[in-house]
Amino acid sequence: MIRLYKASFLGFSGIPARFQQMLRSPRREDKSFATSSIRGDMQEAAGCPLVHIGGPVFDERFSDVLVTFRQNFEESLESEGAAFSVFFEGRLVVDLYGVLWGENTRSILFSTSKSICAIVVVKLVDEGRLSYDDKVATLWPEFGQNGKENTTIRHICLHQAGLPYQSVITTADDFKNPQRIAELFESATPIWEPGSQVGYHALSIGLLIDQIVRRVDARSRGIAEYFKEEIQSKYGLLSEISFGLGNKSENGSVAVVKQASEEEVVEEGRRNPEALRRWNLGDNHHNAELYRQFHWITTKDYNKIENRLLPMPSNMGIGTARALAQVHSLVANGELFGSDTLAMISSGPELLEEFDVINGYAESKGYGFQFTKNPKGQWIFGHSGFGGQNVRVDVHNRLAYAYICNGLKISDADMVETFTSIKMGRRPARCYRYIKNKPYPKSRFCRGVPDPKIRIFDLGRKKANVDEFPLCVHMISNEREHLSSEALEAARICANKYMVKNCGKDGFHMRVRKHPYHVVRINKMLSCAGADRLQTGMRGAYGKPQGLVARVDIGDFLLSVRVRDQNEEHAIEAFRRAKFKFPGRQFIVVSRKWGFTKWDRADYERMREEGRLVSDGVNVQYVREHGPLSKWVNNPI
Repeated sequence: MIRLYKASFLGFSGIPARFQQMLRSPRREDKSFATSSIRGDMQEAAGCPLVHIGGPVFDERFSDVLVTFRQNFEESLESEGAAFSVFFEGRLVVDLYGVLWGENTRSILFSTSKSICAIVVVKLVDEGRLSYDDKVATLWPEFGQNGKENTTIRHICLHQAGLPYQSVITTADDFKNPQRIAELFESATPIWEPGSQVGYHALSIGLLIDQIVRRVDARSRGIAEYFKEEIQSKYGLLSEISFGLGNKSENGSVAVVKQASEEEVVEEGRRNPEALRRWNLGDNHHNAELYRQFHWITTKDYNKIENRLLPMPSNMGIGTARALAQVHSLVANGELFGSDTLAMISSGPELLEEFDVINGYAESKGYGFQFTKNPKGQWIFGHSGFGGQNVRVDVHNRLAYAYICNGLKISDADMVETFTSIKMGRRPARCYRYIKNKPYPKSRFCRGVPDPKIRIFDLGRKKANVDEFPLCVHMISNEREHLSSEALEAARICANKYMVKNCGKDGFHMRVRKHPYHVVRINKMLSCAGADRLQTGMRGAYGKPQGLVARVDIGDFLLSVRVRDQNEEHAIEAFRRAKFKFPGRQFIVVSRKWGFTKWDRADYERMREEGRLVSDGVNVQYVREHGPLSKWVNNPI
């Protein structure tokens, strides 16, 4: 059986869809197996499940959503589980969940919980029990000290209160006692003058809103109880969403949070440099202070059941995408607020592209929500959550939709590719990658063929006998693209250097499987006056040769190496490093074949003993028997 190497950089969805359809998946533990040796030979695999997408699309107008949702898994953009739900005019029209999730799998909602907090505040404002311009000290007199006397509800909702963190170190037990939380904020001193600047209150905004709700509500209920009784129960919503778990028995239905590996961070940053830039901007002294105060709630701590029981409004919402979208569909349809209030919050943000000193980039905010625009240029609102969660309300089109996942990404809000590909739809690949017809008008415009940067395609001990290196490892393309000769040469050097260092120059035989034959030509721009009238892009240009590339399809073998069994890990690591020299996506497989031959290892050993295979350098010759004629060799006739 052939092993598909399942490391941190390769999940189940790293196998191309066309190969997955060939795979069978007997019940096996965590190690994955697949077959490969020569092109097209990926027939059997164990432990590699097909990309299973569950849940219906009730309205055929949203059928493209299913295609894109599936592609997120097939293209390895989602490595764990995810769910996406859409409500249109109050009806559930899309309810999808993928691969490792079931219909009722719940997940940590992270900061999408803040959108529910904002809804509760808007509801209290709509009922006349609050105003955004009310001073917090009017409702909560003990709060009005140490420079917080003029802090308003609006300052808190717009992350302008100056209370993103404090000098006091907290514990998980503090959050079981609302009075203790109140005392922390009462004695706190803002780190900037309230209203003077914006800084994301990642964990404190929900706690502040909870304290305000307790002082406005006649029964002194916190935000969790208020939401459950005044919104969830009153409007007959699903009970799949809550602030923290109700009891320990519910934890079995909640997905385990998986942090992105280093390789996934690099790959996502390569696809989306702006997301990586924003992610790095968050690594500042503000966040260092935040996690000094809340040291017990880092990413891995969200899987601890004692933390999941805490009713933390900012970040510990737990639920399904279906339930999260349903809450927001009440807003989209005008069922939760009056028309004037709905018109106010849907008209646009209070702060347009205001710089956030903690996040390090500008955002549009208003009434506790994040504001973005739909493809029509209309304002929509909601809130994103750490790692790829998102919920949005589109009042103009009466839409509400939510996306949640447990495989965390580095990007946030509308920078998350898995969410935006569904929300915006993907342009066809031909729009930016493929050319339908001949790319150049005349081949004679190609003035010569450039020299390739790669000249050596066989490395190591290339004359080693077939019996010396039984193990074979391949790097396979998961992208249809052009690979430049420079990229092939860089990958060759990288892999060869690692193998020589760890296995010795005679301890392996490696081959570069793709050759750069295709000439890439660029527009030979004129520099004279009136050049724009003399030439019109590539079809009117000379097509100056720029370099050579190899045309690569999904499933093509890029690099192969044969080694001794004890050097398997070195071969895999060499190819893992070489991956970073290529654009697009690749995956690594350990073949079930013997070396570079087409024979399975078990069959090879048996047929060698029988004399059916004869060594022929790096390969073998098969000794054929001509059926019944072999019986007549010694016949006296």
